[in-house]
Amino acid sequence: MIARNIDWTNGRFTSVGNSFTFYNGASDHNDSFYVWGRSKSFVSINVASNDESLYPNTFDRLWPQHYCPLCTPTGSYSDFTLPAVHCGGNKTVNTSSTTLGGNDTAASQPGYGFTIASTQWTQKSGPNTAAFTASTNKNTSVTGLINGTYVFKKEVTDNNFGVWADSATITVNITASCPGCWIRKSSFKRKHL
Repeated sequence: MIARNIDWTNGRFTSVGNSFTFYNGASDHNDSFYVWGRSKSFVSINVASNDESLYPNTFDRLWPQHYCPLCTPTGSYSDFTLPAVHCGGNKTVNTSSTTLGGNDTAASQPGYGFTIASTQWTQKSGPNTAAFTASTNKNTSVTGLINGTYVFKKEVTDNNFGVWADSATITVNITASCPGCWIRKSSFKRKHL
């Protein structure tokens, strides 16, 4: 399913590494070169991360991407910043609906752009099935909540098919409406039959 819009007719495939392939390359029918797989410092992109020991998978390419080694022949070092996904945090509500979400950021690497491609909300657990008003937006409302504990998950995918997620626990404690509950309970007497 990867690279299904690329015509590999008469293409040439290469791989580097042992049984655990380090990276792959291929030429399409126009002789344009694509790479994917592991991408350590300067292997398939002319950028290396200053903090690569902390984030060794910074430049991994999960699908074939066009590569022009002569377009940017000078390599450079820059700092890699992890992506951030915000589900909204744990909270307790006393209504049958609430809002979830927050601003998300893709991984940041100067010279190698990442963007958020899609967002998906799901319910992981709860006493019943809640409904999302916007299950593919960064913020959403959930409705149909009843008393109990729910866990909701927000999953973000970037333009390199990298996936990050966050979850939030929502405790619902809806107090039943009771007209006349202001009357002291002690004024009622239990009748034994």
